[in-house]
Amino acid sequence: MKTLLLTCAQTDPAADTRFTVILLVLAALTLITLIATGILSGRAFQHAPKRNGKLNLADLGIGIGLLFVGAFVVGGMAAGILENNGETPAPSDTMLRMLIGQAGMLPVVIFILWRGGNATQGGVGAFGLGFGQPRASLAVMVLGCGAIVLLTMATSILLYLLLILLGVEPPRIAHEALVALLDTNSPGVKWALIVSAIGLAPLFEEIIFRGLLQTGLQQSGLVRGRWVTIVIASGLFAVIHFSPIAWHTIPALFVLAVGLGYAYERTGSLWPPIFIHAAFNALNVWFVLSGMVKTQ
Repeated sequence: MKTLLLTCAQTDPAADTRFTVILLVLAALTLITLIATGILSGRAFQHAPKRNGKLNLADLGIGIGLLFVGAFVVGGMAAGILENNGETPAPSDTMLRMLIGQAGMLPVVIFILWRGGNATQGGVGAFGLGFGQPRASLAVMVLGCGAIVLLTMATSILLYLLLILLGVEPPRIAHEALVALLDTNSPGVKWALIVSAIGLAPLFEEIIFRGLLQTGLQQSGLVRGRWVTIVIASGLFAVIHFSPIAWHTIPALFVLAVGLGYAYERTGSLWPPIFIHAAFNALNVWFVLSGMVKTQ
């Protein structure tokens, strides 16, 4: 689940302005710091661990094929079964579509962990499910979480304001799952959506996009350079979420994905991007459930 809260809808317009200004200033200072410290340069990965894996083009092909069949075909069938003839789907239908789609990801996740463990010296831990650099991983999880979330939300707010200036008013809640979370009165549906958003989606999607795509592109020799693989994997990450989110949030999703890709490359572990991804989704869920953001 990728969701970008494009603005905070509160009763006091001045409070909205203060929040927006503070967030944008903090994001600007964060970006300046990242540039000044060389994190966004070619020196960023000087101390990053080397992964001695051997994922190849066949692994990429099989993984992408399983992803297509599992997530898109199964998920598409679920969407067809639960079709509401153009009307807003019921929260329970949205929940079922999400869970069925994530269940469809299980085959590719299992394949990635099996193949990655076999193809990497040190097994699945060295592939990404271990903590090869505990201190670096902890630092990236804590500091990176704040920086990535700030930059992602700043991007989404800037795009929101730009569209307002152009006379287009986008929805304040950009993901159908958050709309369902806001609309449902069922505790079971609400908790299923929360678990899907904060638990399953970050785990499965980071294994797929960072573990398979980002790693496979590099180890297969198809792409050279860590930043290049991060950008390509991040672009695919953003585009693949075009359906469940509003189109104008794609650039902000790309910013989020670049941060997640950096966290993986810098630490050699999937846990930092999983944690940051989960924290980002949890923040969005909290905004909605706390009443800070509404559909109108």
